[in-house]
Amino acid sequence: MNKFAKFSLPENSALRTLYLIYGEKEDANENPFTFSEIKDLALNWKENVCMILSNRTRGDTKTLIKIGEALCAQGKVTQGHLWYI
Repeated sequence: MNKFAKFSLPENSALRTLYLIYGEKEDANENPFTFSEIKDLALNWKENVCMILSNRTRGDTKTLIKIGEALCAQGKVTQGHLWYI
């Protein structure tokens, strides 16, 4: 399922986020996103975060924090700090 999502869906698509969340993970606590994918999620962060929060899985808190860090790195400090509250 992860291969389908990575090759068929746009990089910052909320649907791609959903497929990667529920795709095969070796470790249940593993973050399914690479660093560059986190940066892509931050570009369309509202839709992607809503998708993650609507479909909670083990380890998704780490993904949300990484999105916050990516937002801060892009100069969107207010939006980035939202994930530390």
